[in-house]
Amino acid sequence: GLQFCWRNVCHDILKPNEELYGGVRGAILAHNMGLGKSFQAVCLLHTLMTHPSLVRPSHKGVGLTNGASANGVTSSSNRIVNRAILIAPVNTLANWEQEFEKWMGPNVPALRFFSWTEFQSKSKIIKEWYEEGGILCCSSDRYASSCKGFLDTNDKGDEKNEKAATLSKEAVFFRKALFNPGPDIVCLDEVHTMLKTTTSQIYKVLNGIGTKLRFALTGSPIQNNLFEYYRMASWVRPDSLGTEGYFEKTFANPIMDGMAADCSIFQAEWQERRTKELHGILSDFVHRRDDTVLQK
Repeated sequence: GLQFCWRNVCHDILKPNEELYGGVRGAILAHNMGLGKSFQAVCLLHTLMTHPSLVRPSHKGVGLTNGASANGVTSSSNRIVNRAILIAPVNTLANWEQEFEKWMGPNVPALRFFSWTEFQSKSKIIKEWYEEGGILCCSSDRYASSCKGFLDTNDKGDEKNEKAATLSKEAVFFRKALFNPGPDIVCLDEVHTMLKTTTSQIYKVLNGIGTKLRFALTGSPIQNNLFEYYRMASWVRPDSLGTEGYFEKTFANPIMDGMAADCSIFQAEWQERRTKELHGILSDFVHRRDDTVLQK
C-alpha cells in the first residue's frame, strides 16, 4: 500500500506534470480496519517531509548535496513537502496524535505535529505550523468552517464579490496557508464521510483547495455507494471518471440495474462488464484490500 501511494502521489514530485489531471497527484488507500492504514499514512508523510533528497534545487539550478545545507542540516524552506494537513473525524484526532508519537521514535528524523482543536488559538497554531513546517491535524468540521469564506475568491485571490473584498490581512494569510495555494500535501481520513454529498461545506471546500498532492484513507468498499467512490476518485484524480452525469449513465445505473434481484440476463452481464471496467480504472489509484489479507 505504501509503495502504491508513493508511485501515485510522488512518482514525478521532482518534475511534476502540471497538465495531467490538472497537476493533481493522489491515491486512495481503501483498506479494511486492522490492515495498517494509519501506519502507512505516517510512513508516507514522514518520508515526504524528512527524506534528504526531496528538496528544491537552488536558484542556480544546482540542488543541495543529499538535501543538506552547508552545515549538514536540511533547510525546511527548501523542502518540496514542508507543510501537510491531516483532516479527520473529530473523534479520531487523539488517535492520530498517538499514532505519530508511537512511530516517531528517537532513531528517526523529527517531525513537528500540531493538533488544532478548540483549545488552541487558531492564529497562533497556524502561524507556528506555517513558519516551522510539519503536520497540522484538525477535524473536518473545523477545516470547513475555517475555509468556507475563501470560496468567494478565485485562484489568484482576487475579489469576486463584496464579501471577498472584506478579507482582513490575517484572513488573507489563512487563505494562503490553508486553502490556496494551501499546504504541500493533504491527507483525508475517512474520506468517504467528507465527500459523501456535494451540498456539504466540507465537500465544497475540499474541491476548491489548491493543494496538488492528495492522499485519502477509507475502509468503504466500492459496493457501499458508487457515487461516494466517484467523488473520492475525482478528488484524487480529477476527470478520471468523467462528469457525474457521465458516470451515472455509464457505470452507476448499469451496475445497480444488474444487481437487482429481478434483473434480466442482459442486465446481469452488462453489470459484470461495467463493474470490471470501473475496477480497471480505479485500480490505477485506489489500493483496495480486505480481511482476506489477514487470513494468508
